[in-house]
Amino acid sequence: ICEEMEMEASIPLSAQGGASREEVAAMSFELALIPSLTMLVGGMYPVITSKPPGKRLTYALQHLAAGILLCAVAQELMPTLSAAKSQTELAAIVIGFTLAVAVMVSLEHLLGDLEEEEEGDAEEGEGAAM
Repeated sequence: ICEEMEMEASIPLSAQGGASREEVAAMSFELALIPSLTMLVGGMYPVITSKPPGKRLTYALQHLAAGILLCAVAQELMPTLSAAKSQTELAAIVIGFTLAVAVMVSLEHLLGDLEEEEEGDAEEGEGAAM
């Protein structure tokens, strides 16, 4: 098997029926261009408007990023789920994913409480300084 893989690796991609290196490079560039332009536009917003984005926009973008992240994780899990050979493996994957989401949500609540405490401490410090 290893010898076959080495032989395939030495054959150019275009001879294997796949895309040439130039085509792969062009596709990679196009795919990298989308997030690059998005980051550029997002980074220019505060420069153009001279103010940071509002809370609603910030929350919306954070939820969008979280949704994209969950989609990417699910995309990675799908081959693993379909390759599971027993119900035990399948249950372990599903339980692990569920626990990870639960930890993420609980951290939000725990850190939210800490953030409120820090804001309260900062307000007390400002009051004492006056």
